[in-house]
Amino acid sequence: MNILENEYLRISASDYGAELTSIYDKISGLERLWNADPAIWNRHAPILFPVVGRLLDNTYTCEGKPYTLPQHGFARDGAFSVKRASDTTISYELTDSEETRANYPFAFALQVDYTLRENQVRVAYTVSNSGSSTMYFSIGGHPGFSCPLLEGEAFNDYFIEFEKRETCARWYVNENGHIHRSEGDYLKDTQVIPYTLDRFSEDALIFKDLESNRVSIKSVKNDHAVTMDFTGWSYLGIWSKPGGVPFICLEPWYGLSDNVDHDGDLTKKEGIMALEPGLNFCCEYGLIFT
Repeated sequence: MNILENEYLRISASDYGAELTSIYDKISGLERLWNADPAIWNRHAPILFPVVGRLLDNTYTCEGKPYTLPQHGFARDGAFSVKRASDTTISYELTDSEETRANYPFAFALQVDYTLRENQVRVAYTVSNSGSSTMYFSIGGHPGFSCPLLEGEAFNDYFIEFEKRETCARWYVNENGHIHRSEGDYLKDTQVIPYTLDRFSEDALIFKDLESNRVSIKSVKNDHAVTMDFTGWSYLGIWSKPGGVPFICLEPWYGLSDNVDHDGDLTKKEGIMALEPGLNFCCEYGLIFT
């Protein structure tokens, strides 16, 4: 376990999956990250790579050859190494291996950086193509946050607030984990989505090309908030389990689950990223705690 700390926050992360395991708010004395209760959801903030979501039959093809990957890929269960560490930043790295190449035939390096800046955690991903052919991938974050945050609060005391008023469709997830786009607008000139017990009865709320660069989890009963800066990301997922489990996930993504009518070709997948040999792809998001 590796720890970073400043006067505002203390965070810890694990070599297993390079996953954040704690974000302790020293100002309020509150743990802000979900505790990974195995009876509910046994992860804190998994990294989604080299796919986001689920493939049809957990299978895809590349150059006509079939491969198998689990939901959200293998990085979240990978053994990362610490590349470098300082008082304010820690960098993890995962590289391809014989095991990864059996079901993902690309040479790569994935670097994950966590940096503390006052009351903010910056999370950066760098994907490097170290092979000789075009590499296809998706990547995303999946941090879960404690909600309700304080004793005596209820789930319907909380709401999601966008930076701007939004009008857009929603991508729905079916019972097999695959997606289809809504016919009409799910958000209609709205800035707020209330957190209700049935809000996630149809799985995650997924939006593409939002006007907002920030989204927050807030309460009507306290002044605490967690705000995600997801500037530049293609998709945003918001997820919890139905029935009022005590966490909400804010998820910035480059990529989605397979469409219900996808033919399995990785190069044609919705939101797939293409990276030429020798190049890097960099993206980051910020978590601001008040």
